[in-house]
Amino acid sequence: DIFSSKVVGAAAETPKNLGKGINSRVDDMYFTIADNDYQGYVVSNRPGGYSLKSETCCDDIWTIDLPFTNEVLVTSTDRDSKVSLNKVKVRLIEIGGGKKTDMKNNPMGNDVTFNMLPIDRKYKIVGSLDGYYNDSTEISTAGFKKPTNMTAMLKLVKIPEIAQVKPKDPVPPPPPIKEIKEYISFHNIYWDFNKWNVRPVSSLTMDTVVNILAAHPDWVVEVGSHTDALGSNDYNDVLSDRRTKAAMDYLTKKGTPSAQLVPTHFGEANPVAPNADEKGKDNPTGRQANRRTEFRILKGGVIIKTITAAPGHSSTEPKTGMQSVEEFGVKKKREDVAHVKWMSGNTHDFGDLKKGTKVSHTFEFVNDGKMPLTIDFAAGGCDCTKIDDYSKKAVGPGEKGFLKITFDTTEKDLGPTKGDANFMANTDPVVTEVKFTAVVK
Repeated sequence: DIFSSKVVGAAAETPKNLGKGINSRVDDMYFTIADNDYQGYVVSNRPGGYSLKSETCCDDIWTIDLPFTNEVLVTSTDRDSKVSLNKVKVRLIEIGGGKKTDMKNNPMGNDVTFNMLPIDRKYKIVGSLDGYYNDSTEISTAGFKKPTNMTAMLKLVKIPEIAQVKPKDPVPPPPPIKEIKEYISFHNIYWDFNKWNVRPVSSLTMDTVVNILAAHPDWVVEVGSHTDALGSNDYNDVLSDRRTKAAMDYLTKKGTPSAQLVPTHFGEANPVAPNADEKGKDNPTGRQANRRTEFRILKGGVIIKTITAAPGHSSTEPKTGMQSVEEFGVKKKREDVAHVKWMSGNTHDFGDLKKGTKVSHTFEFVNDGKMPLTIDFAAGGCDCTKIDDYSKKAVGPGEKGFLKITFDTTEKDLGPTKGDANFMANTDPVVTEVKFTAVVK
């Protein structure tokens, strides 16, 4: 029989029989590897050869196909300047529960090579370098018929540097803040367990990001995704990367230039809620909060600061995830903004509703500011609340506007429930909210 043994230095592993296919029930010997490295030859008197006297009378030379390996050459560059990057740490991770993982870097160049990659495998390649956001790509050896040399390129994006004044003696005082800067928070978007397809409710928030970036072409947004703690670190790293790519694909297909987007992913490293309770038991609510993608402005006049918002389960009160304008010691003058004055309040009680019922309500308001009020975007707080219509034209000072919603009880639990909707406009605060209550029976 033919055996194999891995030799390292002067030591060799215990020989292992190569088993059926290479070996047979009769004689197998004189194994030799062919020049192409993925075939071999063996001498055997196994059945199927040239029989002169009997089925196993004589030795023949047989060709054997071997489980060949492949290699990949990984190069790294700066995405914007196209300059080669040295010292990038490159990690190879096998996708799908495999154990193959490796880390390499080249202090003198911008390329590393991973070899001995078997066929029918998928790998993720992640590059990291101080001062840059991580980048990743995927390769596959599925369907290869012979040893193959592959190539992969990583394009890392430089993290913007904050301009600093070099210390002098004495250090000059910081200049006074002259312009008003606003902090606006959006919903995070959330993902189903082990999935990376964009939820319909998340598309509403994504559309908001598309509209705002279209209005501010000088802004650059970091798109960062996270997972819960179930699964291995390597798998969750891959999963969060796929969620970032799904979010990026959505935004670019809606017209956002890729130059305005910087992808990054964090795996399970940055939870915003416990994945387990105090007794160590599973915490589905916390894990859902952690399965998120956040948007953060890297440069521009307005910074989008994410906050943790409830994912919007039917059993919990939906939250908007938005907050009001905060200003650096400068108050906006009332005449600079529009203002909402509700005609009958911004709350409504639908009363008792049979489960499965859909009901509508129109909230009316008056713009009692001195500037025309323009609604940029309107959305419900969860899947159960839809925006039917709202004032599409500018609402002049003293004029009436409206927001019409429909509440669907189909997915609601029995008993008292709450909901909300909101719109973004040139008001102070920039997000205006309406709320409603009901009892589902």
